[in-house]
Amino acid sequence: MGNIKESEALLREFFFDIAIDEAMKERIIFLVCHHHTYTGVVGLDWQILLEADFLVNADESNKYANVVSQFEKNVFRTNSGKLFLKSMYE
Repeated sequence: MGNIKESEALLREFFFDIAIDEAMKERIIFLVCHHHTYTGVVGLDWQILLEADFLVNADESNKYANVVSQFEKNVFRTNSGKLFLKSMYE
């Protein structure tokens, strides 16, 4: 939980002088702080972020085929994400 608080503080500092809609800023901060939280996912933006993050980092996991297949089964929900995953790691 400490990393989330640290990340949130850095993000708030980053956004301090940027003119951005308050709701959008809060959503961005939330998403960045929770991009490795796989439970309680609410919103297509969060789902896409989780899938994209895994696709970018899956090379490390691809050494363990069961990790990729388990992640597809338990986390991936979008058709596009599943298509990218299969095209990259099957």
